[in-house]
Amino acid sequence: MTRGGFEGLDACVHCGFCLQACPTFLATGDESDSPRGRIELMRGLERGDIAATDSALIYHLDRCLGCRGCEPVCPSGVQYGHGLEAARSRIAASRPVPGVARLALWALTTPGVSAVVYWFGRVLRATGLPRLLAGWGRIRFAMGMLAATKPMRNAKVGMRNRNAGVSSAFRIPNSALLFRGCVMEGLFSHVHEATQRTLGVNGYQAVEVPGQLCCGALHAHAGLIDEARALARANVAAFGDGEEPIVVNSAGCGALMKEYGRLLGDVRAERFSELGGDQANRRLHTGGAFFVVRNKRHVKFRVVTSRPVDKSTGLRCDQTIRLTSNWSIKSYPKPLRRIRLYDLENQITLVLLTNQFDLPAAVMAELYRNRWQVELFFKWIKQHLRIRSFYGRSDNAVRC
Repeated sequence: MTRGGFEGLDACVHCGFCLQACPTFLATGDESDSPRGRIELMRGLERGDIAATDSALIYHLDRCLGCRGCEPVCPSGVQYGHGLEAARSRIAASRPVPGVARLALWALTTPGVSAVVYWFGRVLRATGLPRLLAGWGRIRFAMGMLAATKPMRNAKVGMRNRNAGVSSAFRIPNSALLFRGCVMEGLFSHVHEATQRTLGVNGYQAVEVPGQLCCGALHAHAGLIDEARALARANVAAFGDGEEPIVVNSAGCGALMKEYGRLLGDVRAERFSELGGDQANRRLHTGGAFFVVRNKRHVKFRVVTSRPVDKSTGLRCDQTIRLTSNWSIKSYPKPLRRIRLYDLENQITLVLLTNQFDLPAAVMAELYRNRWQVELFFKWIKQHLRIRSFYGRSDNAVRC
């Protein structure tokens, strides 16, 4: 008898390494809002000691962002995300998912319907009203997030050649399959366009895949595992059995697509996960393409060399590093470039990893800025699709 993902929690020994990696624990200081506290709640749910309708259980699990930042820092290899998915699925089975949440999922992910919703969203965004209406409160905060999806244009950094095709330096271009998704395609299509240009410069032809659907991440986060599995099966069938790497611009989509093998439990889905998971970066590197991703907070590495930077531009360091943890070395054994900078506009510090060592650090930072917009938008969806208690005023409420 399978445990549906709860087995991923068995390795937890309550060491506490996860505490400083959990944003909700850092905000509240409540042990029940930490990964190890939630693990105890989920273990109680699996044993039957805690009912799936228990209000405290639902409250603390709903407050989890599902960012899984606790997993890379865990020395025991706890698969927290698998357990959280299983717990939310059991909760959803015992009480109906709110109608508003189902309506939002239907509107945002259903082909045809979502195209109309995103068209209205783009029209509203173009008027500039969302930016003016942004503020606190559910509606005004949603307006702010819609305004944040507007494409950024910076004439000083980066190329804007929309007609760039595959570089003529590559006589026989490689192929890469582009996963477009639902929210990504509806509000961040400019990121897909930039990805196609980047792939072309590096000798890759971006291939469109008909029949692809939403990745299912939003459904899985809401506990609707059957719906997520149906979408996963459709995507596995649409992308077929080729050897081409699958390029995914959304971190949320990519995280779930790497779990398709476990979600569906068959060999074909497992192979699909490898094409879109950690193997994709390695394949792109081997094929001569480059990538730029955000560094996780607790990645272990050693510095090989450092290059001088102009700190007046916001750059803090430009280093060549090698990953040192066993899992990281297995996933990517090659040297990486680590760029740390302070974004003056948004007042945040970004640490980027890339396999591109030739372009200026400022160019690499600009390439990532559009993807950062995507991450913020999906983070908002995770926080506000079902979690109403985030707006409470007690000391136990998350402070934004």
